[in-house]
Amino acid sequence: NHIEYIYRKASRSIGHISRSKHSFNRSTLIKLYVTLVRPIIEYGSVLYDNLSIKDNNRLELLNRRSAIICSGAISRTETRSLLGDLGWNTLKQHRLISKLLMFYKIFSKQAPGYLLDDFITTQHVETRKVTRSVLNAQIYIPFCRTNKFKYSFFPSSIVAWNGLPLEARIMDSLAKFKKYLNSKFN
Repeated sequence: NHIEYIYRKASRSIGHISRSKHSFNRSTLIKLYVTLVRPIIEYGSVLYDNLSIKDNNRLELLNRRSAIICSGAISRTETRSLLGDLGWNTLKQHRLISKLLMFYKIFSKQAPGYLLDDFITTQHVETRKVTRSVLNAQIYIPFCRTNKFKYSFFPSSIVAWNGLPLEARIMDSLAKFKKYLNSKFN
């Protein structure tokens, strides 16, 4: 239901931009997309990242439709070329970046404390102390009996976090970490 709501609301906003695309230049169209459509699609995206393939494709089609409008390309242009021309990531990549940034914020205590407590619960750690050495090591992936839990925030974030090189995990600021992730995915 949530994805359907997002799809309809974002589609309406894209329609408004599409109807006025001849009145604006490319940079203005991109700014309209980034300010009017992208927030609708990304609201809560860290939590609903475990989408079905069907729902993921629906949202990616919205991104593609927006890329065609913003770039002025013809509808048969390859998606990778469109996104590359605009400097955009796929929405799935964007959700992964957002998820890793949230994971970094949880560990560096820039997020509410209860999120760290939830993580510690999944790790079965007795102490409430999370040190830099925990970030440097491979983090234990909890047993996932169901796919629903396996693709939920903490287990899927841990898998992505463990896949990062050590120099990325030990970065001392969120800005550096974000810059690293953006360069890795662009």
